[in-house]
Amino acid sequence: MIFIFNLISRISYLFYNEKIFLNELNLFLTLFLFHLSNLQAQTAGLLATKNSPHVKLKNVNIGDVIWTDGFWAERVKQSREIMIPYMREIYMKRALKNFKIAAEMEQGSFLGSWWHDGDFYKWVEALTMSYADTKSKETEKQLDEIIAILAKAQEQDGYINTAIQIGQGHLSINFTDERKYTNNARWQSEKEHELYNLGHLFTLAALHHRITGKMSLLNVATKSADYLDAYFKNPTPELASLSFNPPQIMGLVELYRETHDKKYLQLANKFLEMKGMMKEKRHQTQDHLPVHKATEAVGHAVTGAYLYSGMADVFAETGDTTLIRVLNKLWEDITFKKMYITGGIGSYHNGGIGNEGLHEAFGAAYDLPNATAYNETCANISNGMFNYRMLSLTGDVKHADVMEQVFYNSLLSSIGLEGKSFFYTNVLRWHGQEHKLLSQDSHQRWNLPRGGICCPPNTVRTIAEMSNYAYSVSDKGLWVNLYGSNTLKTTLPDGTAVQFAQVTSYPWDEEVKLTYQESKKKDFALMLRIPEWAVGATLKMNGKAVGQLLTAGKYFELHRKWVKGDVVELHLPMKVQLVEANPLVEENINQVAVKRGPVVYCLESLDLPNNVKLGNIAIPQNIELEPVYKKGFLGGVMVLQGKALSKDHSPSWRKTLYQESKTSQLKIIDVQLIPYYSWNNRGISEMAVWLPVSR
Repeated sequence: MIFIFNLISRISYLFYNEKIFLNELNLFLTLFLFHLSNLQAQTAGLLATKNSPHVKLKNVNIGDVIWTDGFWAERVKQSREIMIPYMREIYMKRALKNFKIAAEMEQGSFLGSWWHDGDFYKWVEALTMSYADTKSKETEKQLDEIIAILAKAQEQDGYINTAIQIGQGHLSINFTDERKYTNNARWQSEKEHELYNLGHLFTLAALHHRITGKMSLLNVATKSADYLDAYFKNPTPELASLSFNPPQIMGLVELYRETHDKKYLQLANKFLEMKGMMKEKRHQTQDHLPVHKATEAVGHAVTGAYLYSGMADVFAETGDTTLIRVLNKLWEDITFKKMYITGGIGSYHNGGIGNEGLHEAFGAAYDLPNATAYNETCANISNGMFNYRMLSLTGDVKHADVMEQVFYNSLLSSIGLEGKSFFYTNVLRWHGQEHKLLSQDSHQRWNLPRGGICCPPNTVRTIAEMSNYAYSVSDKGLWVNLYGSNTLKTTLPDGTAVQFAQVTSYPWDEEVKLTYQESKKKDFALMLRIPEWAVGATLKMNGKAVGQLLTAGKYFELHRKWVKGDVVELHLPMKVQLVEANPLVEENINQVAVKRGPVVYCLESLDLPNNVKLGNIAIPQNIELEPVYKKGFLGGVMVLQGKALSKDHSPSWRKTLYQESKTSQLKIIDVQLIPYYSWNNRGISEMAVWLPVSR
């Protein structure tokens, strides 16, 4: 009923705006018929893949999963009660003010970076997810007020981008119509983020409509997308240069999924086809060759992973087999040659291919430095997004494993435990106060405000949306992708109602318990992810051991006629592992990293005895590390305690680059390793993920 009311209101409005009436009427009729055919359907998922013909795993609906306790419940609650309100102040003072100025509601100069609109949209996306969880009238009102301002800021032709519209402040430019999507080198930085901003607007608008049923923001997005469609009707090399940062591809696919208007899917595909058209072949922006010919991940890591995610979305709708072949090659190149053990990507602050300079970029194969790792938070998040899409396309557990690797490590390392401080880069080795800072490094996480603040809103929206990654459905049944205490109430593609309660202290505990709560007997498969690290996993069904082998790195299919009260008990062994790197990763030769379950651990100098330097530590190959849960420590974590080795002294390296190696006495010391994500929460210290091994 909300949709029909908004539809009638919208059509009434259009009669007063005859010029756009005919263009919009087709959208309304499409939406109306679509909603009539889905009156019994619930809200679609984060990605609306339920009607996507080329995905193996489809989304559950937003609101189907509710975190009840434990790891993700705590973090989603923190995002809602601390992170979102904390960011509200700066975005209301800066970003929303820009829209008010563009709408001529206020006077002033542009504030922030050229991508500030897009970052604001990400924060509003987190706010929208908060509303989905709470149905707060106050949050709904705030969203309505924000959207009304965006609508006023939008120009009649559909254009919306405040940096260009205002054209003042530190940009020192004046607005002219000719500057929209132009190829004038003078406006290079601004125009390169116009499509970035729009992409996040499109994604937000589709999600907002799914959750609220309101047309208000979807109207803004489709009007802007229609303008974009007309502008890029006939692609040229000059137009191809505008798609520097390509979230618009993902956003356009979501608009297509929401409206069923094929022009948005066609435009998304057109942006893919424009890659490689530029006269200037830039590895930095993945414009060096057509996407269908790509064989390795190069250039800016965020734009690259956003591009690959967009390619996956287009394949999900079109089934272009060339795209999936390329995506598999790109995934292998990233995962087997260019990804950190934390799931982080983009090793270079600055680097180069031939004579071309790169920044925030994928490095060469196996070039994974630790102390100078870039690993921008947005790049790590986009790696999770890419793997989530690949999981949907393939149903292969390896993509869920990488997705989880990102979420428990390089996503959470970006934010302080208090929820108000942020890292832009995520290194794996830190030399304390003396550590040389490179681009965007900082000795401690920084607080808002900050000029370029793309990472904090990206972090908060990802955490707020974590429930959407937990489960998938298919014709076969229900797929469990992530473990955590929650309740699930959803529907399989054939209409089968499914209801489970999951109880676990994962990732600290090895036990996961799922109880079937639906009142009617149903026949379907429960697909349980057995992570690659969970060798020796076992399963009980109603207290009795299941005789079949659970293979690590596969989904285990438990097919039965389910009865209310059925209990599944999954045991995932979390053996503490010493992990080696491929010997081609020269920085990690003769070193090991420590993992337990999905969590990567590190050693901070704060946890060493007095006068023991982190650089003198070696881990015995046969070390026994005991997991100990500390409730009040670092927000409640499982630490690993054991005995390591330390040199009894350190030579002086003042004015010395090389010197003779001499025998040193080794002494046994107590060490305590902490989850990597929790480092740098007790002041500035040294930290290392990779540690020398004593064999």
